[in-house]
Amino acid sequence: MDNIFNYIHYDMFKVLSSKDREFNYDILIYLYNYFCFQQGGAKAIKNDVILDLERSIDFKHYKDIDDEENEDIKNRSKRDIILYKYNQFKKTGWIEDGYNKDLEIEVNLTSPAISILSNLFSITEEDDLSEFSGYVHNCYNSLNSNDFYDKNKCFTYVEQAYIATKELSDKLNSMTSIIKRYTNNILSKEQFKANDIAKNVYEEYNDKIGIRLFNNLKIKDNPYKY
Repeated sequence: MDNIFNYIHYDMFKVLSSKDREFNYDILIYLYNYFCFQQGGAKAIKNDVILDLERSIDFKHYKDIDDEENEDIKNRSKRDIILYKYNQFKKTGWIEDGYNKDLEIEVNLTSPAISILSNLFSITEEDDLSEFSGYVHNCYNSLNSNDFYDKNKCFTYVEQAYIATKELSDKLNSMTSIIKRYTNNILSKEQFKANDIAKNVYEEYNDKIGIRLFNNLKIKDNPYKY
C-alpha cells in the first residue's frame, strides 16, 4: 500500500489534533456543507466564504482558539480569526484558491479534504441523535399508496417500506448505547442540578438536532426526511 502522505499534505491532520481541534473541525464541516451541498461542488468567491463564516460560526461556544504556536487568538476580531484559519487550512491542504478571469480569488475544498470530511461526517452521523419521524412518514406513504393493484409498483412500495422500517429499527436499537453513554456523562457531573441538566439537554438537542436538521432542510433535496 502506498504511503498516504504521497496523496495528502503531511500536516493535514495537524488541525484535527491541535488544542482548538473542535473549532477547526466545526469550520471544516461547515465548509464541507457549504461547498458540497450549497455550492454543489462549485468554487466560491473567497470574500463571500469569509463573510459567511463570520456570520455562521458562534465563537462563544469554543474555549480554545489558538494559532500554530498555541498562542490564544480568541480575543482577536472574528474576521482576523477566520482569515487566520483560512490561511492555516490552505497551508495544510484542506482548501485551495486561485484567481478567476475577473481577478477575484475563488476557493474550494481539495479532493482529499472532501473525502476525509465525508467519512468524518458519516461517522458522527451514525453516532448522533436524530429525529426518526421521516422514516415513519416514508413507511406510511409507501403502504398507503393507491397503486397496489399494479404488481410492479406494489413490489416497489413494499420494498421502500421495508428499507425505511429496517433503517428505523437499526437506529432505534443503536439509541440504547447512545442514551446510556449520555446518561452516564450527565450523572458524572456531580455539581449538576435539575435546571442544569434540563438546560444541557435542551442545548444539546438544539445544537445537534434542531440546527443541523434545519440546515439540512435548506440544502437537501428531500425535506420529508426531516
